[in-house]
Amino acid sequence: MRVSASFVCVALLTVAGLVRAEPLNPKQVAADAKWLAHVDADAMRSSAMIDQGYKEQGDKAKAIIEKVPELHGLCEAINPAKNLKGITLYGTQLQPEGVAILQAKLSEPVLKILHEKVQKLPDYAAISHGSHEICTWTHAQGTPHQRSVAAAHVEPNILVFGTSAGAVENALDVLDGKKPSLAGKSALAAPAPAGALLLVRLAGLAKLDCLHIDSPIVKQTEVLGLILGEDNNEAYLTAEMSAKDAKTAAKVKETVDNTLTAALQAVDDSDLSELLNAIQLDSKDKTVTADVRGPADGAWKYVEKLAEQTFQLARKRLAAPAAPTKK
Repeated sequence: MRVSASFVCVALLTVAGLVRAEPLNPKQVAADAKWLAHVDADAMRSSAMIDQGYKEQGDKAKAIIEKVPELHGLCEAINPAKNLKGITLYGTQLQPEGVAILQAKLSEPVLKILHEKVQKLPDYAAISHGSHEICTWTHAQGTPHQRSVAAAHVEPNILVFGTSAGAVENALDVLDGKKPSLAGKSALAAPAPAGALLLVRLAGLAKLDCLHIDSPIVKQTEVLGLILGEDNNEAYLTAEMSAKDAKTAAKVKETVDNTLTAALQAVDDSDLSELLNAIQLDSKDKTVTADVRGPADGAWKYVEKLAEQTFQLARKRLAAPAAPTKK
């Protein structure tokens, strides 16, 4: 399935308009997680940057909900504008599979409605895992996007969704304390800075062979993070790279600096040139940060353009043939 930058921006705005989120809770994430994402949509609702984006893309955001039966039914039952508190996604493999943890106010009537709706989905079935019931069904049956989905309720206020029953079972074990969590074990769990709207972190990027990446930055980075935020009417985008040691971090900073210089010379968009030129690099201990900031009320256009450029690059990487294995 092709994913466009506009779709990602619209999905981000959908969450912003509907979700009241809480800070990332590492205790909900498995200790062997390789990637995670967290959205603080409570902060998004007071964001001038996101407000501008929602004015431009709000209708598309609503249309997405209408076209996805599971999402539409979930929103109808829970009333996300009032009751949904937090969304955390993570996976234990460097693949687009994993779980989504939703925290919400779940009354008995709401749970009854959700159970009735899920029973009507294609190939519905229910299995037991300890004290939990896991519901499974087929999403987008008969289309190229067909896939299995599983979900479970954790009393009193958590819903767990996964790309398989096994993924949900593992997530339930973490929530129940039967398996270890990420808390205090990884840079993936580091606290987000003030005003963080969207947090994404990835460990082991060098092993993601499908992107055909042969980059010194990637090979020397243990954890890569990206944070989009707004604080005191200032929007910011911060990339964090955690290296093996301080010496390696200094080399990564030099490589990033050279890469930014080359990108600045190659780009032909004035807005992107302005964005690249404003990036500030810093290296402290094992961490390298690339940070760009500006007035929040004019930042949305940069978010859209940067997302579009990023996804164009990702599509090229995914389409590129794998490099021959060296003997």
